[in-house]
Amino acid sequence: MTAPRRLFNEKPGPNGKDASYFRRMARSNQRAYPAGQLPPAMTSSALRPIVTSTLTAIGLLIALPKAEAKPDFTASEITTDSSTVIEGDVARFRVRLHNQGDEPADSTEVAIQWPPMGYLIEVTGLDDTQVDHDARTVKAMTSLPAQGERLVHVAVLAPRDSAGKLLSLTVRLIHFHTMVEHWFHGKIEIDTRPRTDGLLIGGYRITTAGVLTLAWLGVTCIVLLLASLLQRQGTAAGRLFGPRAGATGIMIALGFWLIFAAMAWHDYQVLRHWKETTGTIIGRRVTIQTVSSSHRLSGGATSQTRHSDVAKPEFAVRYLVDGRERLSTGYDTGSSLRVGGGKAQLEKEFQEWTIGAQVPCWYDPADPAAIVLKRGFGGAYLFALLPLFPFWIGWRILRGSLSKAG
Repeated sequence: MTAPRRLFNEKPGPNGKDASYFRRMARSNQRAYPAGQLPPAMTSSALRPIVTSTLTAIGLLIALPKAEAKPDFTASEITTDSSTVIEGDVARFRVRLHNQGDEPADSTEVAIQWPPMGYLIEVTGLDDTQVDHDARTVKAMTSLPAQGERLVHVAVLAPRDSAGKLLSLTVRLIHFHTMVEHWFHGKIEIDTRPRTDGLLIGGYRITTAGVLTLAWLGVTCIVLLLASLLQRQGTAAGRLFGPRAGATGIMIALGFWLIFAAMAWHDYQVLRHWKETTGTIIGRRVTIQTVSSSHRLSGGATSQTRHSDVAKPEFAVRYLVDGRERLSTGYDTGSSLRVGGGKAQLEKEFQEWTIGAQVPCWYDPADPAAIVLKRGFGGAYLFALLPLFPFWIGWRILRGSLSKAG
């Protein structure tokens, strides 16, 4: 029987030997090193680098998930007891700082920004807070363990006469070691405070100013009706400046003076009947009122409207009424006149009335939430002179019509 052919052409081995040399060496090694023993080339010293490299690779694989672990603040939220707050009351926010990550968040900065419309009353649940009233922010450092949380309470005062607006709270969490950052927001709508003055008719309440306005409109209609009858009966029928025009000029002037009369009555009540107390300023802001004025251009009948902003301060005050602490906002009675937008006067008042300053203030005994820090008759009464001219013209026309009719 002939030997099988070789599948490959074997080249000579080392020192000119063929592949049968390696087979003979392998058989001799098996006889020299039984199972369980290693040849001299595979001793422990030779295996040490291989074992070390393998263990290092396994350690890196184990440590890799831990190196990528970071804090996670996305579960943090802001909640409130109610979705609305009455103007002049305190809105309370609950800020839940939550770390749902697998890494603790040590030395995490908490920055709370309260709304420009509101005033900060207090912040509880944080240590060593830094309050910046001009920037309207509160900052503090805290630590959140993995899967841990912290509850912070923020109280914000809603100003009076701010119904229909929103109190928005913004919170920022940042972990500087891993630069993980998260922003979240919360808001409360400011609702109208129910009025107690005026008249209640059919479930609807008409304020004192509304009653006066309705009375003026009623009297105006009666006067114009009488003037129309007089114009038809007299010789002034068909004239442009008849009794009806005169009555219109008089009633417009009386309407303006009615507004100033109500303002003067309010100033008088503040001076004579409101009680004085000492308050602490806990917040301040600038309110902007836009005033529009129109004038006729020199080239024709078209007119141009100009808008100017008038800056007016508003202060949040903590004061006592019959031994009970109260919080409210206010400044003056509304009759002061601010020239040139009021910027120079505003800077002076902000320098004098700083946060924490003790100032005298006056409150209404019937409504202790109504306060003023500045009282007296202001320069706005100078505008009461403007209706004098239409009143004089109307009176002259109506008097002339009556004399001719008589």
